[in-house]
Amino acid sequence: MGLLFHSVGGWVVLFVVVKIWERQSSGRVSRWLRSRNFSFYLGYVSWTTTRWNDWFARIGQQHRRWLNVWFSVGVGVGFLGLLASVVLLLGNLGLILGFLLEEVTGSRRNSIAWGRDAVDATMFMSGESQPARISAAVGHGRALLSQRMDVQSQNTSMMPVQNRHPIEDQAEDPRWQSFSTSGEHSILEQIMVAESMARHAAVAYEEAVRGRTGLITPLLPGVNLPKNQIWYILIALFASTIFHELGHALAAGAENLRVSGVAGFIALIFPGAFVQMVGIRELPTWRQLKVVCAGAWHNIIIAMACIASIASLPYLLLPVFSQNSELMIVGIPQGSSLLHHANSGDILLSVGSEPVQSRSSFFRALGKSKILNSSVGFWTYP
Repeated sequence: MGLLFHSVGGWVVLFVVVKIWERQSSGRVSRWLRSRNFSFYLGYVSWTTTRWNDWFARIGQQHRRWLNVWFSVGVGVGFLGLLASVVLLLGNLGLILGFLLEEVTGSRRNSIAWGRDAVDATMFMSGESQPARISAAVGHGRALLSQRMDVQSQNTSMMPVQNRHPIEDQAEDPRWQSFSTSGEHSILEQIMVAESMARHAAVAYEEAVRGRTGLITPLLPGVNLPKNQIWYILIALFASTIFHELGHALAAGAENLRVSGVAGFIALIFPGAFVQMVGIRELPTWRQLKVVCAGAWHNIIIAMACIASIASLPYLLLPVFSQNSELMIVGIPQGSSLLHHANSGDILLSVGSEPVQSRSSFFRALGKSKILNSSVGFWTYP
């Protein structure tokens, strides 16, 4: 919400300044914008040009045969994508309706009753929502786990990861036995309770998200995407938009359509573009489809190219790229309970009782442990 607030506020200030300037200049600002093909509104600015119209027509005619084959394949892929999208959307709707039906009938109450009993009753007041209960469980579990780490650090904070002893080996230490909020339970029992609550919170959260969003989750910067990655998102969106509209323009040139202009715009913070064509409705249906599907076809191609590039990075960067066969801690976020208990460069040997030797085994071990960390990423410790 902060990102949206700042972008809207910036647009309002800019719009007011331009309108005041236009009034003081007796309309010269509007005439200057129109002479340079700019359109300016609140939250929206665009620029149109005819500079590349002849180029699109020339390239389309010179490579017409190849482009016809290229965009015909795009139509076929578009039909397959349409069928897949319909199946996906129907499945998504079924999952959401099924989840809502379960909530209405109350069949989910028994599945989470044990988790509520494991947490202090004050955490699960009747007026609290499910996200509040999950947050309380996670916070309480993290607090107990942090206390566990603080006690363990008395002996192990200066030792490398591979030389640290499991928690069970120190369970007989009086300092461990005396560290108890009730005086009746050992630290190991507290840890088990904390991990149980964390697992319950993770399962409840995953089920809630899966039920309410189904198979599809919209990605919104600042909401469920990190705000510090907004520039990467905008650059990727701009590049994919340019490639998308290039497909429409080339397809129009190959079909003898006149391109009257191309335009780029910014709406709030999101870049975009469009191609203006004349006469597309007079074309036969198949030729219209080639023009219409060209943009999406180009997006599929650029997505496949990006996937291939990422997969081949270790080989492309082989002269300066080294791969470690062991899992190494490269950084710990500020505020993590592990900040003073592990160091960058430590080797990760196991997650709980699950040994890890690779990324795949690490994620499998995480999936088995079901320990949820509400901060960025997962951090584990033997």
